[in-house]
Amino acid sequence: MERGGFNLLTFADQKEKPIPANWPVDFVAYQGKNSTLDIINDPRVKEIKEKIGARLAYVFKNNFLIEKAMAELGLSPLNPAADLIEKIEGKVSQTNFLPELKEYFPEFIITQSNAISFAELKKELGEKMVAQFNTSHSGAGTFLLTENLWSEWQEKFPQRPIRVSRFVTGKTITINLVVLPTAVIVGAPSWQLTGLADLTEHQFTTVGNAWITFDLAIKNQVETIAQNVGAVLQKNNFFGPAGLDLIFDELSEKLYLIEINARQPASFNLESWLQKLGGQKGLFDYLADFWQGKILPRAFEPVVIAGGQVVVRAKSDWCGIIKSTPKTGVYGLDNGQLVLTAEKPFLSAKNEFLAHFCPISRRVLAGDEVFRVQTGKNFVINGNLSDEINIIIGGLKSQVSFDK
Repeated sequence: MERGGFNLLTFADQKEKPIPANWPVDFVAYQGKNSTLDIINDPRVKEIKEKIGARLAYVFKNNFLIEKAMAELGLSPLNPAADLIEKIEGKVSQTNFLPELKEYFPEFIITQSNAISFAELKKELGEKMVAQFNTSHSGAGTFLLTENLWSEWQEKFPQRPIRVSRFVTGKTITINLVVLPTAVIVGAPSWQLTGLADLTEHQFTTVGNAWITFDLAIKNQVETIAQNVGAVLQKNNFFGPAGLDLIFDELSEKLYLIEINARQPASFNLESWLQKLGGQKGLFDYLADFWQGKILPRAFEPVVIAGGQVVVRAKSDWCGIIKSTPKTGVYGLDNGQLVLTAEKPFLSAKNEFLAHFCPISRRVLAGDEVFRVQTGKNFVINGNLSDEINIIIGGLKSQVSFDK
C-alpha cells in the first residue's frame, strides 16, 4: 500500500479524538451500530481501497458477513477464516472440534433443555451450574442456571444445544497469545475484572483486566495451558492473536479453561503498548512480522508488566444518546481533584491514566461500553481497585451525560 504500507478506517465521529498527525486514516459515516461490517460496506471503501492499492485487510474479529464483504471488494483477510473462528469459540462446537482440550474445562454436559430435567443436571454437576449457548460476547451469554430459567428455556427453545458446566468459584485470569507457525508467543497473565457492581449490571460481564503478580505455581499453570492451547490451534491452522480466560479453583488448586477467544482480545493492544514502553517487543510486533513474511521466532522470553484497564459500562438507569463526555487523554489527581494533563491517544509513561470515551451522539444501551481507563501502573490493592483509580473513574463518570 501507499502511505507507509497501511491505512486505517474508522467512523467519522472519531475525528474529534487526538489522532497522530502522521497516521493514514480515512473516515466513513457512522450508521448507528459500532460494526466493522458497516465500515466495510460503506460506499467510500472501494474508492479508498483503489486509492491506496490495498489487497489485504485486518479486523478485530472476522465473521462470515465480513469475509463475504471483503471478497466483493477484492480484499483478502489477514485474520483466520470465519468458519475456523466459529468452531473454536463456540461453547458447544469447541468441545467436539478441540477434544484435546476437554481436560482443561470444568466438568460439563452438552444437552438440550427438553432432554434432561433440572434435578438430573444437579445430580450430575452439583448445586451451582453455569449454562452457555454456542455464541456469546463479554459474558452476556453466560447464565447462572436456576430451575426457573431452565423451565423457561424448555418452553422457549427446547431443542437448542446448551453447554451446562459445574460452577467454579475463584479468581478469573486472562492471557493473550499470538499463534505463529513456529511458536506460540504468550503474554503476561492478568486478573480479569468481572461483574464489578460500580461498572456493570451483569455479574459475568468483563469490565477490564489487571496485570498483577501471581503465585509462581499459578503462573506456571497458566503458561502451560496457554502453550498447549496454542499448539492445538497451530495444528488446526489457526495463526493470529487469541485470548484465554481461566479460573483458579482455590479449593482444589486447579486451573480451569473457561473461554477461548480466537481473535484480538480487548487487552491485546494495551499489553503490546506496555511491553514497548518497557523496552520489549510487543505482541502486535510478532503479528506484524508474521504478516510481512519475516523470520519468526522459535522461542521467546515472557515479559513482566503491570497496569491494565477498567471498562465502565452503561446501566439501565445510566444510558441513552451520549450528550457530553470529558476529552480523550491523560488524567490525574491534583490535591484529590481530577485534572486533564494531556490530550493524546496513547500512554507515554507507565504511571499515567489514559481515558478513551464513546463518541458524542452515539446511543449506548445497558451493557455497552461508555469509557475505559488504561494505565501501566498497578491499580489493584489487596484484590480491590485502588482509591486513586476509583476517584478518577468517579470524576470522569460524573462528566458523562445522556439524552434519552
